Amino acid sequence: MGSIRNVLYGYSIEKGVIVLNREEAPIVFEAFNRYCVGEILKDIADSFTERGIAYYRDKTAWTKNIICRMIENRNYVGNDKYPPIISDEIYTIANQKKQEKGSQKTVLPPITEHIKNIMLCECCGSRFRRINKWRRREKWKCTGGCKCDTYLDDIGVVSTESIMEQPPVGILLELKRRNCIRQSFDAFQK
Repeated sequence: MGSIRNVLYGYSIEKGVIVLNREEAPIVFEAFNRYCVGEILKDIADSFTERGIAYYRDKTAWTKNIICRMIENRNYVGNDKYPPIISDEIYTIANQKKQEKGSQKTVLPPITEHIKNIMLCECCGSRFRRINKWRRREKWKCTGGCKCDTYLDDIGVVSTESIMEQPPVGILLELKRRNCIRQSFDAFQK
C-alpha cells in the first residue's frame, strides 16, 4: 500500500513545525514562475521528470496533474500553517493564466456534434465521448465504463473534421453497421 505525503510538496516537518524544504521549495517556485511566463503544465512536469527531481521519496515521474494541483494550491502563498514559497502576485498571475487556458473551449463542427448525439454503445447503451487525437487518432470511447471504443479512421475517416469532405451518410451507415449507432439518423440524411 502506497503512503501519502503528510505535508505539501516544498515543505518538511521539523520538531513538529512545518518549514520550507530546502530542496523542494525552489522547485515549487520554479514551477509557478515557468507557468506564469507561459510554459504549459506538461512541459514543466516533463522537465522535472527528465531532471530526476523526486516528487515523493524516490518517485521522479511528474505529471501535469501534479503541477496543476500545485498551481491551484493557495497554501503556497503562506498561511497560519504553511510559510510562503511564492508571493500572492505570482499565485494570482498563475491562476489567471490557468483560468484563461481552461476557458477556451473548442467549437466542434456540426457533424461532430451530430455523431456525439447519436452514437450509443452496443454493449451498455451509454453515449460515446470523443478523445481528440488519441495517439494521433480520433478515438470515441464509451462513457458507461464497459471499455468499448472505436476509431473513425478504421472506417476511412482521419478525423471528424475530414468528414465534412466525405459523404456523411456513408460514415453514419458504417457506424450503424458496427452497432455504434442505435438511434435513427434520418434527419441528418436530408
